[in-house]
Amino acid sequence: GLNGGWGFWLATFTLALATAPLTAQCFYGQLNCLLLLLTASIWLSWRHGWFRTAGALIGLAAAVKLFPAFLGIVLLAKRRWDGVAATAAAFLAAGAVTVSILGWETYRDYVTIVMPALQQYQNWWTNASLWGFFMKLFDGPDGHTVPLCHCLLTARVLIGLTCLAVTVTTYLRIRRTDGIADRDLGFAAAMWGMFLVSPITWDHYFLMAI
Repeated sequence: GLNGGWGFWLATFTLALATAPLTAQCFYGQLNCLLLLLTASIWLSWRHGWFRTAGALIGLAAAVKLFPAFLGIVLLAKRRWDGVAATAAAFLAAGAVTVSILGWETYRDYVTIVMPALQQYQNWWTNASLWGFFMKLFDGPDGHTVPLCHCLLTARVLIGLTCLAVTVTTYLRIRRTDGIADRDLGFAAAMWGMFLVSPITWDHYFLMAI
């Protein structure tokens, strides 16, 4: 519905290039432009009731990076089991393709080496998720922040409670959606819930917030 002239769009484009999410995306060579395309396609499918297509796209996005799997909550809340099945099928199919090309050792190394190594980044000051917030507040083992106190148990309990609260709230919000406009708000809740409950949410993830 925007009806801006060429000057408006030029200024918007210039400001977009100067934002931290897009700068980090280009600097680190991340895949968030691909995820932006996938999440926009998921949203388009979801708002028009194409639940199987939405599910397949969620599975594909989760195969690129795991955290978009949270978007499956839009299908679970509406009990669209055909969409949930499409999510699982797409995720497994993408996994089968990558295993056939790269070998199962890639997945073994991801689970046993990469995922444990990523835990050190949870308390970095740029981690914008709930995990990052409470790890910085009550643990901070790597010295990126100065915690109030070193109490890992407190951090984990608060992470669990707040992530559960976000997930339940998002589920209930989507459960009562009715109509396209309401579906849009439900999907927006799922997007921001995804950012909050992810163990690590870097600033370049917010490119998908568009």
